[in-house]
Amino acid sequence: MSGALDVAGDIASASTALGGLLLVFLGAVANSFDSFDPVSQRAVLKKYSRRAWTVVAGFLATLVAASTSILGKWLASPVLVGISAAALGLSLLVILVAALMTTKDIR
Repeated sequence: MSGALDVAGDIASASTALGGLLLVFLGAVANSFDSFDPVSQRAVLKKYSRRAWTVVAGFLATLVAASTSILGKWLASPVLVGISAAALGLSLLVILVAALMTTKDIR
């Protein structure tokens, strides 16, 4: 096995764990939004919508990372494993952005 194929399973595991964490965060965002009364929801809709869509983008990146790493290992394709590593890196960047957005909104 080449070096890239050796880490395919690790990328799949990390991606699925990160995807689960993102789903928990998305649930927290939705729950927090639902805690507002309907009038107040209109005032905070843009902020919560931006957070939720950022998390969804990160979740989609984890799905791409997990699926391409599994497919790359199955087909013995270092290129697919490289794509999965890039998608995992992208999802980590998206999480950083979501965390910074959330922290910035706390005043």
